[in-house]
Amino acid sequence: MSCDSLSWKQHGADRPAIRKPSRPLDFGEGFYTTFSREQACRWSSKVFERRNDGSPILNIYEYDRFEAAEKLKIRTFEKPDAEWLRFVISNRTSDFFHDFDIVEGPVANDTMYSVLIGFENGIFSLDEAISRLKPESLTDQVLFHTPASLGYLKFTGFEEVSP
Repeated sequence: MSCDSLSWKQHGADRPAIRKPSRPLDFGEGFYTTFSREQACRWSSKVFERRNDGSPILNIYEYDRFEAAEKLKIRTFEKPDAEWLRFVISNRTSDFFHDFDIVEGPVANDTMYSVLIGFENGIFSLDEAISRLKPESLTDQVLFHTPASLGYLKFTGFEEVSP
């Protein structure tokens, strides 16, 4: 069984690559995708606005999770919980490196940034930070972290998104 995975990457869409981010990201460096069309459109529009070049493009991929799970090391966070929060904070604040090929889980979006900072600075306890995150309507993200993981993505097409 395969699922469509949508990504905002504009260039080299048929050959996704692991790229070092310009800022710390939730799950570390790699190629980020989402199963949420709405989230992918938002990402595409943000990149377009930042670059002010070209037009926002939505690239579409197939990803067979079951086949990947047989051969790769995958970490799935079902919800924003203590493990997820520690993992995101580690990726965003240190030279932390994980050995997962693929990481799936909720997006720590901009509306939650103050909670992450509050937790990191000791303003919120772990339990309080998690309780503040739970009401958020979080979409998913899937990070392809290693070259081996990219072999499980199949480019199927693209479409232009309105900014």
